[in-house]
Amino acid sequence: MSYNDFILTVNSSSIIILLVMVVILLTATRFRSVNGYAAAIIVVPNVPVYLYNMSRMLGWHNGIEILFNY
Repeated sequence: MSYNDFILTVNSSSIIILLVMVVILLTATRFRSVNGYAAAIIVVPNVPVYLYNMSRMLGWHNGIEILFNY
């Protein structure tokens, strides 16, 4: 396993785990509780951070500029 494969595997699994946790959290609160939405708002913004870090570590600078517009 090369460095790039390792970075892709770790970050992809982290993103998947975060999104699964959001789904579990929202279904547990049955989309009613304000606390559930607050927790989802805390978790969901981390996904772009993982995408940004992954693309920077892999040297995908053009992809970063297109994805995050700067």
